Amino acid sequence: TEGFPNVLVEAMSQGLPCVTTDVGDAAFILNHAEWVVKPQQSALLSEAVSMMLASPQEERQTIANSNYHRVTKEFDIADISQQYLD
Repeated sequence: TEGFPNVLVEAMSQGLPCVTTDVGDAAFILNHAEWVVKPQQSALLSEAVSMMLASPQEERQTIANSNYHRVTKEFDIADISQQYLD
């Protein structure tokens, strides 16, 4: 598993609704418990993806906007770089 799943942050930064497994920092990054499933539970992951796809477009857009704002606020590269330097 990846401790800090960059692909999740990248997807969120593009304004995408996301579903993830609870590995590494994924649950912390996504911060939407209903879209985080236990690892190695393919049926649960499939169900969560199906639920996301079946949700109304407006709801998916709200989630996507929330994801975008979270990563641009919490995981800005300039801020993270400065934290390392400090």
